[in-house]
Amino acid sequence: MIEPAARAEPPRAPETAAAPPAWLDAALSWPLLTQAPLRSQHLGRAHLAELRVSPEAVGAYRSLTPDTELPPGSFFVEWLRDAESGRPGPIFALERAPEGWRFWVLDARGQPEPGGAPGLCAGCHAGAPAPPLFGLPREGLESTAPVPRSPE
Repeated sequence: MIEPAARAEPPRAPETAAAPPAWLDAALSWPLLTQAPLRSQHLGRAHLAELRVSPEAVGAYRSLTPDTELPPGSFFVEWLRDAESGRPGPIFALERAPEGWRFWVLDARGQPEPGGAPGLCAGCHAGAPAPPLFGLPREGLESTAPVPRSPE
């Protein structure tokens, strides 16, 4: 008896990277909330952060209190850079969606990270002073000047 040939798996199509979210380009024109980069608490090592907030949320975020309500469509976007090398890092964002908060994890090019880390994000941000928002240090909030970016 002749054994049938082993069936080969059909070739898989190469995975294509997801497109950056539609709001990301607009976010680059949103107000920058501090004159100098912030020290980010993300990732467990030194990163500098550029934080931008959608225009409808700027006033509320600058005077954040535990009972601050933000409208659906509000965004908080943090671009990270390695504090030592200056290399671009991931982009983290919070979106106030109609059903609650959505956490975004994007790579340095703005493409969504597969799976992201919404559970981890939500767990940490649940302990924020104005959940899920931590707010800003009180110094340096009067400036909206852009933070110079190093070449990519």
